[in-house]
This record gives sequence, C-alpha cells and structure tokens, in this order.
Amino acid sequence: MNTCTAAPKPRKFWLGLLMCALALVVCAPMLTGCASPEDAVRKAATSYLDQLKNPDLSQEDFEQYMGTETASTFESYGIEGKSLTKHFDYKINQVTVDGDEANVVVDATNIDFAALGSSLQPKFLEWASSAEAQELIANNDQEGVMKKCFSMLQEELDADSVSTVTNPVTVTFTKSGDDWAPLSSQQISEVLFAGQNPADMYAAE
Repeated sequence: MNTCTAAPKPRKFWLGLLMCALALVVCAPMLTGCASPEDAVRKAATSYLDQLKNPDLSQEDFEQYMGTETASTFESYGIEGKSLTKHFDYKINQVTVDGDEANVVVDATNIDFAALGSSLQPKFLEWASSAEAQELIANNDQEGVMKKCFSMLQEELDADSVSTVTNPVTVTFTKSGDDWAPLSSQQISEVLFAGQNPADMYAAE
C-alpha cells in the first residue's frame, strides 16, 4: 500500500498567517484607525449633517452648527431651528483629501426660498391692508411688523408640503489630531440652506 505524507508547511507560511491574524485582531476594534482618510472624512461629515436631520434638534445644538449670530437672528423673531431643518436632506457626493484638509461635495436639499417668497408675497400684501397692519405702521412699530411677518413665515416652514430645491455645496473639513471638523459653521449653514441665500424669498416677483 502506497502512502503519502504531506510535507510540513514552511515556517515562513505559518509566520505570514500569524501576521495576517494579528493584523485583523488589531484593526477589528479600531476600524476608524484603519480606514482611509476619505472614509474618515465621510464619517465626520455624516455625523455633522445627520444632526441637522435630527427631529429633536435642540436650540443649543442649532446654535452650535449654525453659529450663534445666525441662530439668534431667527430665534429673536420666533423661528425655531427645527423649522429650518424639517425639510432638510443631503447626499455626500464626493470627498477629496489633501493632507490635513478635505473638500466634501454635498447634494443638499431644503425649502426653495424663492418659491417660498412667491407663496408668502400675496399673504403679506393681504395682511398689509388689514387694520392690524395699519395700526402697527401708524405707530411706526417695526418690531411688531417683523414679528407678524416672521409668524407667517413660521407657518409656511411648518407646513408638511413645501417646494424644495437641491444644489451642490462644498464644505471644507480640516484635521486636528485624529478628528475632522468643518472649517466654519458658515459652511454648515450653506449646506442647510442648500446653497441658497434665505433673502431670495424677498426677491420673489
């Protein structure tokens, strides 16, 4: 009877296998550490932008992501941060990393401010001829007029059905240590507003 005994694997084979196993053990609990720079930036961008989609977004968080000045302006006229994020959505389109700086191209979706202005204009004009408006104007009560206008805006923002628009917006991220963060809150504002200027609503024809 002819028997064959398999030749033992060379020592280099077992050493190589052991090194592969060790690499898996080391990387498994630290996936972010083993991830590519592009993946790390994408993860950071997703973390920031997902917060804007959070229906329970607090005013404090809104200020953190939008900047205190922007958030305070809306808040002073009774516009809640959640109203501006209700219709927000996004898709990360491209990530480009160059050293400790990265550009993230985001397809951002939110309320179409030009369309919103077109919708609000006839309502503003109708209200302007009311006794309430005439009294505020006669008393030179600019703050009262603004509060009423923003109250009407709040109603439009809270509506379930609104016109939306999608535009590409580029956000620059910078690296500090192992973390990536947006270069400025202003850029996050641009993403939230889908690359629009909210003042576009006042330019509606």
